Amino acid sequence: MTLQRVGNALSGVSEITNLKMDQRLRSAYEDCLELLEDSMDQLTQSLFSIAPATDKSDSDGAAVGSTDDVVTWLSAALTNQDTCTEGFEDVNDGGGGVKDQVESKLKELSELVSNCLSLYAASSDGDGGGGDFSGVPVQNRRRRRSLLEKEDYSSGGGFPEWMSRKDRRLVETPISAIQADIVVSKEGNGTYKTIGEAIKAAPQKSSRRIIIYVKAGRYEEKMLKVGRKKTNLMFIGDGKGKTVITGSQSVADGLTTFHTPSFAATGAGFIARDITFENTAGPAKHQAVALRVGADHSVVYHCDISGYQDSLYVHSQRQFYRECDIYGTVDFIFGNAAVVLQKCNIFARKPMAEQKITITAQNRKDPNQNTGISIHNCRIYPDPT
Repeated sequence: MTLQRVGNALSGVSEITNLKMDQRLRSAYEDCLELLEDSMDQLTQSLFSIAPATDKSDSDGAAVGSTDDVVTWLSAALTNQDTCTEGFEDVNDGGGGVKDQVESKLKELSELVSNCLSLYAASSDGDGGGGDFSGVPVQNRRRRRSLLEKEDYSSGGGFPEWMSRKDRRLVETPISAIQADIVVSKEGNGTYKTIGEAIKAAPQKSSRRIIIYVKAGRYEEKMLKVGRKKTNLMFIGDGKGKTVITGSQSVADGLTTFHTPSFAATGAGFIARDITFENTAGPAKHQAVALRVGADHSVVYHCDISGYQDSLYVHSQRQFYRECDIYGTVDFIFGNAAVVLQKCNIFARKPMAEQKITITAQNRKDPNQNTGISIHNCRIYPDPT
């Protein structure tokens, strides 16, 4: 029923495109379309994972998930509804009715997803032993795992257990020793000149790792996004400060916070290494995201993430950041992902007058969501510049 309601909401929201909208309202509306589509995928994955084995055709390559997977996907779907609703806060649509129509389409959706999450969490006792889910057989139960497994500290260097050995090697192997599938170069000596072209050329729903090497240079391209259908993409740069993905969009430009990133990723299995992500809007323009990630099983390794307010948006799902330098002022690591920051340097920049530095802002609203921000073996410094 919940999946059907989301589908109905998506269909209903899609039908109001002909109404007049200013840039701020259009931004919130487009966010909702994207987030509802993501929720459809997450709820479909969840349903597929809890259905009896005889009902599973796997016709579109959907993964059969564990208990942790299902809780993650339901948590993300609930976060999506919250983000959609929050995008319309303080928006005046001039009597056009867009805000009211979208909110009416979304009515009860958050409650339904929350109920699904609550029922599923109650069906699991936390260690994989029992729970009947009202008689529906739940497949592939496993004990609840932490994002970082204990055994990984001795045998895998502290990487998440869901990160394959091959991917672990890829993030630590010298860049010169990695064979890329696609090369981006502003100078024209690669496969493409822009990152956007490279993303567009990458296959959809890839089951193998697709490596995109972005040569040194400053890349300022609007709406750089790895969408949910672009799975298992890895972006490799020439190093912090050498390969720079930059932008300057902010809420002061009439956009939602969700709409401001210099780079965004929602495709599962996203990896980035040796790249600087920055937003140069400055402190006076308030919320301005350098990097937004809502990709499940995403890894960001040895990168700079630089901005002021809301620099790093860890929106949803499972994420891992290692040996990164993160710069900001207010709420500059925020969102509702299940995220670990490990061996990172966190730099607090001088805020504007009457502002105070707040490093993290976690956005969990449901007690059954498996989300939180964990900071492990990191250092916090004042920005030296």
